Amino acid sequence: MEVIKRSGAREKLDLLKIRTVLENALSLLKEWKTTKDVSAQDRAMQSHFWSKEHSQALQSSEKCLQHTRAMQSHFNSNEHSQPLNSSENGYKSATNQHTIEEWTMEDLNNINIDEIMEDIEINLFDGIETAAIFQHILHSLLTRAIDDPIYDAMARNVLLQRIYKQAFGGMYSPKKAYKELFIDYIDNAVELGLLDEKLASYYDLEMLALELVPKRDQLLKFNGLYNLMDRYLIKDLDTGNILEAPQWFWMRVAMGVALVEKTPEDRNHWAIEFYHMMSSMEFIPSTPTLFNSGTRFPQLSSCFVVDFEDDLSKIFETVKQVGMLNKHAGGVGLPATKLRAKDSIIRSIQGKSSGIIPFLKIIDETITAVSQGGRRRGSALASLEPWHLDVFDFIRTKRKWGDDSQRFKNLKIALFLNDEFMRRVEENGDWYLFDPADCPKLVSTYGKKFSREYSKCIRKALSGKIRHKKIKAVELFKEAIENTIQTGEPWYTFKDPINIRHPNKHTGTILTTNLCTEQLLVSTYDSIESCNLGSLVLPKFLSNNTFDWEKFKAVIRKAIRFLDNVIDANYYALEAVEKGTKQSRKIGLGFMGYQDMIEKLKLPVDSKEALKLLDKIGETMSYVAIETSVELAKERGTYPNFEGSDWSKGILPIDTLEHLFRERSFTNDKYATPYNDMIQNYADENRATMAHFISKEHSQALNSSENGYEHTIDYKNLVDKYVGLDDIPEDDTRAVSTRFEAKDQATALNSSENGPWHTLPTFNWEELREKVKQGIRNACQTTLAPTATISIIAGTSQSFEPYYALVYSRTNIAGRFLEVNENFIRDLKRLGLWDKLREDVLLQQGSIQDIKEIPKEIKDIYKTAYEIDTEVYIKQAAVLQKWIDSSISRNLYFNTRDPQKIMEIYLKAWKYGLKATYYAFMPAKIKTEGKYVHEDLKEPQSSQLESKEQKPASKSSEDDLEHIVEAFSQTTQAKTVSSASSSKPKNSNKGKLVESDNLMPLDEIMKEKGYCEECGN
Repeated sequence: MEVIKRSGAREKLDLLKIRTVLENALSLLKEWKTTKDVSAQDRAMQSHFWSKEHSQALQSSEKCLQHTRAMQSHFNSNEHSQPLNSSENGYKSATNQHTIEEWTMEDLNNINIDEIMEDIEINLFDGIETAAIFQHILHSLLTRAIDDPIYDAMARNVLLQRIYKQAFGGMYSPKKAYKELFIDYIDNAVELGLLDEKLASYYDLEMLALELVPKRDQLLKFNGLYNLMDRYLIKDLDTGNILEAPQWFWMRVAMGVALVEKTPEDRNHWAIEFYHMMSSMEFIPSTPTLFNSGTRFPQLSSCFVVDFEDDLSKIFETVKQVGMLNKHAGGVGLPATKLRAKDSIIRSIQGKSSGIIPFLKIIDETITAVSQGGRRRGSALASLEPWHLDVFDFIRTKRKWGDDSQRFKNLKIALFLNDEFMRRVEENGDWYLFDPADCPKLVSTYGKKFSREYSKCIRKALSGKIRHKKIKAVELFKEAIENTIQTGEPWYTFKDPINIRHPNKHTGTILTTNLCTEQLLVSTYDSIESCNLGSLVLPKFLSNNTFDWEKFKAVIRKAIRFLDNVIDANYYALEAVEKGTKQSRKIGLGFMGYQDMIEKLKLPVDSKEALKLLDKIGETMSYVAIETSVELAKERGTYPNFEGSDWSKGILPIDTLEHLFRERSFTNDKYATPYNDMIQNYADENRATMAHFISKEHSQALNSSENGYEHTIDYKNLVDKYVGLDDIPEDDTRAVSTRFEAKDQATALNSSENGPWHTLPTFNWEELREKVKQGIRNACQTTLAPTATISIIAGTSQSFEPYYALVYSRTNIAGRFLEVNENFIRDLKRLGLWDKLREDVLLQQGSIQDIKEIPKEIKDIYKTAYEIDTEVYIKQAAVLQKWIDSSISRNLYFNTRDPQKIMEIYLKAWKYGLKATYYAFMPAKIKTEGKYVHEDLKEPQSSQLESKEQKPASKSSEDDLEHIVEAFSQTTQAKTVSSASSSKPKNSNKGKLVESDNLMPLDEIMKEKGYCEECGN
């Protein structure tokens, strides 16, 4: 590391370079603010020819491609930038320009470079390292970002300069470098063995280079760009230099996934489509896909489930499988229930078993030793059913005290709960624990069959034929809950809803979820299913406070094709994974940014309007995903295990909700009454979707002149019959309307009820039922993953999670900083309250509920995670789970540590039909640090300022600043910004709030939970 001996001349030179870097960051903002995203408009024409409305694009690609190529060539000339307007195909929305920033040129002109320079100059000293100067620039900008996100954008552009310098070399202008150096980047990375050589030979690289949109680098926020730089952009393994700029990164991922398209024209076309979908932040695939797409070993899958047989040789084969899958960045779920209990007789050696814990401990040590692709630690989840004799030892393995051989450091645990157990918990009934060696059928059965087998085991136990232990069901559940309160685990997943609603139940019983509980995979010793995930970014579909449903559907169609391609583009570390994955071809499309979106729409998260919108998003995603998979089956064939599936019978995911009701209604006890009544009231074929037309105020008559049905639903009577719900959200819809009124499902919702998203889409579900009987490409299409990592790249909220707080701290390259919810700052500034109340917000640790000056409507919109009733989270998941064919990763936030109250919430989750829950967060467990104080943020010490990219021996860390300045000076775009520098200086201390001792350190919370590091999302 170069150490600068400062003289007067050297000091002036440093200051000049710093000013130039700041002015160039501002120049980037101004330049892109006035640049149109022409390619975004061009996409509309291509989408027109590749949309589902023009099915010849799938069925006769050669004919369609002739038109598409000609149209693309026409638009690539950039002579025409007129957006398309086609009311008949619904793709007008595709021409919407992607908002880069929300501030004006006046805001940009008000940035005071002199003021920033003063802060930086104070911290320069003799012997300061060059890298430290660079990071002091970032530090000064990021401390101001708490008051104005424009400084986050400035910091981002400073970081971009560093990336540009390393990736582009001596050429700075991103407009020029991105296109002119793209082929060199591909060739160089292939030569270094970093990228698949097919990327250089299977594509028209000149065509792809013309499609790159440098402006979209400005869509990234600082933390998103930092995450890309730190973990995703490919680097020279010897020098540590960054070889890949952000737009090249998106194109590399797109090219890797499009490699499996059949013709050169198809590959070029879909690489371009996939690039624009990702670079515009409308859709982002999971982390393994971003890591590895286009590389020599493209392991792109996020989720795996392996089997865990009760056989010593197979146990160690499973250990090997877990290690290999983690090596290539996969998270693994494994069922422990088959393993015989402690002290079980092993007749082959006349000995006794040591139980499940020692073998799971080997898994724990394996994932600790094997990192995921060298970028994050290994990860796995073990599930156990509650009737296993070792279950108490299992739920105690996450405690921080006790025998280390009985504790897991990194292996996560979950209870795989069945309906029989949950019923007995609620009625305080007896519960019997067994050895699976004595009751093996309990592992593979569920629903009615499980209850019958469980009764047989009880009879055997009471007659003294098998080992057992009798307890109260609630005793076990309470101890599990107490461990969850103390350690965050076990998690709770539900065996019966998972299997009863699984569309591929004919292939076997699901014995566990994946790591993050959102994937349901059937695996055996020699056939391991995996799943490939991606998420839509909901705020990107907002335009003028309107949700653009047509754009949403268009992106879903492309995303489904993308994910299906991933299966064939994948590198499979194990033959068993390839076999299992290609037999079912499961994919998982979800979304993120829900909380961010409803804040922009000014909808409280617990409002009926927000839940209604969530329901419609779920329905739209389900319908379009299924429809697209059906179209792909016509082009590419159905998945091999299609025959015998629910799809082959015309049964859709929404229909299986009835199957769950039916399965839970086989007794006459109090739990079955709601299901029995509902089954009697509604014929099988008329139970497809529930309550869409139900009104709380009155009974709703449903008439259909086409089929002659007339039904009246009494809402008040139905309330007590719906799966234990004590309230039915109006949007928990669909029981009757589809079968009766296929042509216009949403007629009961008038425009005044629809809210700010205006006209809701309608779907012909009956027609879709007939279509799926002919074939579908993917056994599962939809899910909801945590998106903890990729949401940072997208600059939005995770999944459908709330924000933990309106203010929290995050650590990045330049130290720890406060972050404030940007939507909240914007709303308070609009009301003229931010400057007055900013300190009060910080003193309240990011909560505003006790600040009298803030209007109630603002308080309602900006409730934080622990201020929202936990039942809201359950209802949100229940609304979505109707539509989702896999599972949902649902975190729960409790404002209590009372085991009884927490147990009641999990009972409700079971009654509502949830398939799984994920982390349980409780305020008292969150790590805090002191109190808020109002003084300058501590500057980072130079010894703490080296990023991971600076550790390898290279010149980049020594002369980044100098070369960035030199590169800028070679272009005419590096303009001196004098207007801001000459403006009236502001208070230099404004916005410099100290790293709070009581603030919520978000990154440490997530790291402590293992949340960001483990999930492949």
